[in-house]
Amino acid sequence: MKKPFVLLLLLGLTFVGCEQWKVERLVGNFLDDNLKKEYDFSRKYNDIDSTFNVTDSMVDVLRQQANKYVEFNTPISYEPGKATRPLIIERVRMKQDDSTQTNMTFYLDKELTRVVAFKEN
Repeated sequence: MKKPFVLLLLLGLTFVGCEQWKVERLVGNFLDDNLKKEYDFSRKYNDIDSTFNVTDSMVDVLRQQANKYVEFNTPISYEPGKATRPLIIERVRMKQDDSTQTNMTFYLDKELTRVVAFKEN
């Protein structure tokens, strides 16, 4: 009786781990493509989460604000298309040296194919 439960638990943990790895890879690629070269941060990723609370108009505002961050090339390049709900959230702590630390939140589409917006916390 315990074997099916344990097997299902292991399969569920494997799936969550794969999603986490995919999100970290997507966010890492986005940062590699959009961060200015002189801002070479080490990155620490948190566990993923999701939200229905970020609207399309909020995504537009986040994108406009992101173009003001000096660490990023402008304009920031996003993949085209409308964001699908729920958005997946990934928080990243980035450190350049002992004195410079930046916390950011990235929003990804439900299919985990692209970053749709981000903000500095």
